[in-house]
Amino acid sequence: MYIADHFAMAPTDTERFVKTLRTGTLVTVDPATGLPQATFLPWAFQADPDRLTSHVARVNPQWRHQGPALITAVFHHSVVPAQWKESFAIGQSAPGLDYEALNIRGELRASDQPDDVMESWRAMLEQHRSGLDLSHLDADWLLRQARATVALSLRVESVEAKSKLSQNRSLADIDAISAGLDQTCPALAERMRQVSRPWAERRQAAVDQARRQAEGR
Repeated sequence: MYIADHFAMAPTDTERFVKTLRTGTLVTVDPATGLPQATFLPWAFQADPDRLTSHVARVNPQWRHQGPALITAVFHHSVVPAQWKESFAIGQSAPGLDYEALNIRGELRASDQPDDVMESWRAMLEQHRSGLDLSHLDADWLLRQARATVALSLRVESVEAKSKLSQNRSLADIDAISAGLDQTCPALAERMRQVSRPWAERRQAAVDQARRQAEGR
């Protein structure tokens, strides 16, 4: 994933997003055909070592693609209409897309052992705050389900994290876009105020300082 410097996610945010990840697309390459395969899955973070766990039906062949793998996830996204930008008035604005996304790479491992499958279920129930515990469910039914399921674990080796939140726009544009997003995607609007506005303020301050220096002030 290409990430311009001004779209790089802060390390603290990256860590938080990885640890609170709930869904993402697992991407692997079929060793037999060389073709990519992708499955959208729920995930749960577990530490020591840092890894993301999930599960698939045994009949899903992707669990056999053990080795290098990628989980890609989008947290917030919204189309930004051209009309929200001040440059629209002079015909120099096009629609855009703002979003926050992660690419998490690591080694995929799979286990069809019922104990491992049930452990992945326990982690999932806790991560997703379901209020449910496996002890609430029929033990024989659980075992039958576990035998038809394969647990997955991806050891986190590297993370690419992108916050594309109009940081390259003017302060006026950022304020207008975040105001518009308040009506369609409030979470993204708040992230813009946290991330993009300070960036634009620093850039404008640097421009103003350079202009003053050029003018000999």
